[in-house]
Amino acid sequence: MEKAQYVWNPNANQEFTVDTDLSQPAATFNKNAGFQCTVGPSAKMSLTVTDDGTTTWGKQLIQHQNPPTKTTILSITPQASLKMVSPGKLVIGEDSVQTRILVMDFKNLNVPNLQLFVHEVFFSNMEMAITQSNVEMRGDNFSYLNIGNASINVQNNSTCQITPSFGEKKIDIVTYFLMQVQDSSSAQLDGVSVQPGAKVRFDLQANGEPFTPTIRLSGIDFLGPESQNYPKGMFNFVTYDGKNNRGTFVLAGIGNAFELSALRSLQLVAIDGNTDPSYINSRLDTSNMYQNGDMILKLRFQK
Repeated sequence: MEKAQYVWNPNANQEFTVDTDLSQPAATFNKNAGFQCTVGPSAKMSLTVTDDGTTTWGKQLIQHQNPPTKTTILSITPQASLKMVSPGKLVIGEDSVQTRILVMDFKNLNVPNLQLFVHEVFFSNMEMAITQSNVEMRGDNFSYLNIGNASINVQNNSTCQITPSFGEKKIDIVTYFLMQVQDSSSAQLDGVSVQPGAKVRFDLQANGEPFTPTIRLSGIDFLGPESQNYPKGMFNFVTYDGKNNRGTFVLAGIGNAFELSALRSLQLVAIDGNTDPSYINSRLDTSNMYQNGDMILKLRFQK
């Protein structure tokens, strides 16, 4: 048995609350494969699920599709916003259905364009593109993010903050995750944990001068056993001229030379995918590298 499906009015302000005695499954929110859904310009939408079941965005209903893969597209247009609140779980995408979330153009001056205040979130099969917008996953209710197969691209002076602040306070990267932060955009991920065999890469892409993209991560530990799960080149500087990138990785809570030595030994820094230790050591800027208990990774500028 499934609860009622939310019906979009893409150009209106809407609030949708699911409040029943059922605990499983929770609200079905556009639960079908291969659809396109839009939050229209300046529309404000709010989805509240009051029980602790599972909500799915982009679920395959037809079990024997040919071809088997379809794409769900959720677009949040200029000045629009979508907020979801739930004490349960949100699954974005399934194995055979990719969910693509487009957060597009012009920051909403009052609230972030996409807010997920959900207890547990699963990026099962998802792509997210954030363009001149703000995305937030945080709040007292947000405990855990599981990343199965996902990519997030943050560009055009956008921001993305994922901060579990209750319970587990953890982001598990299980299989594959690519985060690309461009121009002067920024991203913050807190409680990052990389599982054995996971493929993960954080790209800073400075598209010229004077762009300064930033990625801030907490939970990283180069001295603990989990460091063996970190793949080579996990922190990748993508240069705009074959030499330079003024972007910065901020690694929270890492503030000593022992961690730096381990970082180098594990070959975790790359420049345009190159992890050669001699080259990386010659390019890393180690002046003022430790600030307020954090490690700052940046490159020396070359003329």
